[in-house]
Amino acid sequence: MLYAQAIEAYRAAAPGSLQTYPSSLEQLLLDTRFAGTVRHLRKLYPDPLDPARPWGVVRTPEGTIRGVFSQSAEAPLRVAPIDLGAVKLPSAGRYDHWQFVVGPDA
Repeated sequence: MLYAQAIEAYRAAAPGSLQTYPSSLEQLLLDTRFAGTVRHLRKLYPDPLDPARPWGVVRTPEGTIRGVFSQSAEAPLRVAPIDLGAVKLPSAGRYDHWQFVVGPDA
């Protein structure tokens, strides 16, 4: 959920009218589009289901990042849909089916 919020904050903070997503997760740590220091995350948090494996990323057709997902193929404890407010997760049989994405068609 933190990643989805940070990605949305990055997009919303875009200078001018062109709102873009980050091209890497590292851009959430230091947004270089501004003269001062702007951070949308303090650090890159590991996947809680498998900290040794990086998060999977959901990319736009342009190649920018609009979300993340766990790469764990384990069955989730809860399979019913989950409403987290800004992000809604459908029912899923595996953790890697849940994508924390932002945007108009999320």
